[in-house]
Amino acid sequence: MLVEKAKSRDAENTKQAILDVAEKLFSEKGFSGVSVRDISEASGVSQSLIHHHFGSKHALYQEVKRRAIERFWHKWHARTSAITHRPNIIREGIETFYWFVRDNQTIMRLSCWACLEGDTDLWPGEKETMDFLAQEIAEAQREGILRNDIDPIMLTILIEAASFFWWQYRANLVKLFEGSGRSAGEIDCEYLQTITKILLCGVLTHQKQTSGSKEELH
Repeated sequence: MLVEKAKSRDAENTKQAILDVAEKLFSEKGFSGVSVRDISEASGVSQSLIHHHFGSKHALYQEVKRRAIERFWHKWHARTSAITHRPNIIREGIETFYWFVRDNQTIMRLSCWACLEGDTDLWPGEKETMDFLAQEIAEAQREGILRNDIDPIMLTILIEAASFFWWQYRANLVKLFEGSGRSAGEIDCEYLQTITKILLCGVLTHQKQTSGSKEELH
């Protein structure tokens, strides 16, 4: 029994090591620019063992993307599981995704490579995650907290796009604020505060904006 558990741990550690290397290489060179041999040489794991664990390069690529979505899901759950006030959940959704993209730059690069290579497939787990976030928005609409004339999926995409845009072009965009006396980190926070205010003020019902919700936006 102990031997079997040890083998299981070793196999899982090997898989994670392969995934770590594959994510790094795919984010640097794209799917087409990386071979199984490249991953084997960088990870120290034989090509045959990589094929044993994942079957093919494409299956490994899909697993890299699935793991990235899973990391976001764990981050989201950790930040929102104890929140019961719906507008705060929306706010946390914006903030969680924003800082998640900053802390997971390889995901942004993987997304850029996917666009360049014409990969239009949804990432494994992406639809389920987006549907869940959209359901949270739809529930807030049913409760009269958010406007009901906004498509929940559209709003979810907008939150995602605002975060990706900033971190993708941040090195250029912060130069627009040179001479303002603000550090790059302060500008990061100000951008987040700005998109949060705009999104929440834009989607909250008029009643919620005038009954105290405005105070939560500051």
